[in-house]
Amino acid sequence: MEEEEEVVRRRRPRWQLVLIGFLLLILLLIVIVWTQRRQIATDYIEGELARRGVQASYDVKRIGFSQQQLENLVIGDPADPDLTARFVEVRIRHTLRGPKVSQVTARGVRLFGGVVKGKLTFGSVDRLLPPPTGKPFALPDLDVNLIDSAIGLTTPLGRMGVALEGRGNLADGFKGTAAVVSSSLLVSGCAIGKPSAYLKVAVDDRRPSLQGPVRAERVVCEKDDVEVIDPIAILDADFAEDVHNWNGEGAVRVARLRLGDKRASGLVGTLGFRGNGDLTRGDVTLAAAEGELAGVRAGRMTIDGRYAYAARNNRLSVVGDAGAENIV
Repeated sequence: MEEEEEVVRRRRPRWQLVLIGFLLLILLLIVIVWTQRRQIATDYIEGELARRGVQASYDVKRIGFSQQQLENLVIGDPADPDLTARFVEVRIRHTLRGPKVSQVTARGVRLFGGVVKGKLTFGSVDRLLPPPTGKPFALPDLDVNLIDSAIGLTTPLGRMGVALEGRGNLADGFKGTAAVVSSSLLVSGCAIGKPSAYLKVAVDDRRPSLQGPVRAERVVCEKDDVEVIDPIAILDADFAEDVHNWNGEGAVRVARLRLGDKRASGLVGTLGFRGNGDLTRGDVTLAAAEGELAGVRAGRMTIDGRYAYAARNNRLSVVGDAGAENIV
């Protein structure tokens, strides 16, 4: 019997021995890669950052085949970074076409950027983004989970900050909140004091929407002799898939309004808007229980107007009519 087993072993095809050896080699490589995965991942990340010319520092918390976690991420000049994050987790889904980022969870993100020559830029972070494809902008098919995230922007209108929290797929199903604040903005010669917005953000079938109040302490247009005190608008806005076109409406309330020698208080009304990145226009209607015209008190006062705002040259134009009843 032992002699027969020896004969079988001797007659085993050579290709079977090669296959067994190959599988053992693969298993050994997997073990080596798994035990050295942290160093391999670090070398890969550092290599990509160097290739793109991006200065960055981070601490690797966890590295796996489908999950990577980084802490204390800093991108850009450490003295003036373009992005910092306390914690970032990236989940990867492996498909037949290769690995694909399926989810990003982030905590304590601070992103700094601005508008230069009409384009939004985030410094060295731009080098990490995919190159332009020439196709219209579209929200990515990506699940995100954001808490304690903020963006600082420097624009031709002034500086502003945006705080964002939310979760869901950016292409369909994302829900969150956004708070926008600024100390002051300058729009077509009109100074807007302490503007702010607190908005619900949602995405349905790649179409974003915003709902919530937008307000300011004061708006002063010296050239047109206009002053608006404590304006607030409850907006309901929808955007196209490319986020380049929008339309919506809002309920408006103004504590006090002065147009030259015309004054009114306690105004309420509606505001409509539609447009794109070049031009936004709409109608505004306001009514007040009482007002003043050239020093003469009046009863019910109405203002019906139209406006247009050209973003490229920061120009605002307003035309309208004012009327009053029971002038005394």
